[in-house]
Amino acid sequence: MPQKSFLGTQFLPRSGKKGRLKSSWRKIKGRLVNTNSDKATQMIKDSSSKYSRAKLKVERIKKFYEHALLFLVVNVVLFWFKGEIFAFFLDQEIHNSEFYNWLALNIIFIPVIWGVILLIHANYAFLGSSKFWKNKFS
Repeated sequence: MPQKSFLGTQFLPRSGKKGRLKSSWRKIKGRLVNTNSDKATQMIKDSSSKYSRAKLKVERIKKFYEHALLFLVVNVVLFWFKGEIFAFFLDQEIHNSEFYNWLALNIIFIPVIWGVILLIHANYAFLGSSKFWKNKFS
């Protein structure tokens, strides 16, 4: 008698072969699930956490390089136009030496302070957070 399955009609003998195949499959499946499921689950968790940590590190490094490029471009433009800025104020007939000293210090200190911030960002991007160091040396 034909038996229905999800693949269509199958012709199986009525001798009970189907029952033995199912029970054998259950035994094999049970052994695979019981022995490997914990290991497989742990491997999946480990690989996904490693993947997420690696992805986070790549994003941090990418943002650092964007920051470094912005730092470079802005400071090149700032130093390029340093003479233009001084010439503009001289053309306006501003002859206050204190103002020129203040302007020169600002043009110098902006890149210095930003450079320190960039170094802190590099430390965070390449070395990670403080949790990394606590876990590594504990």
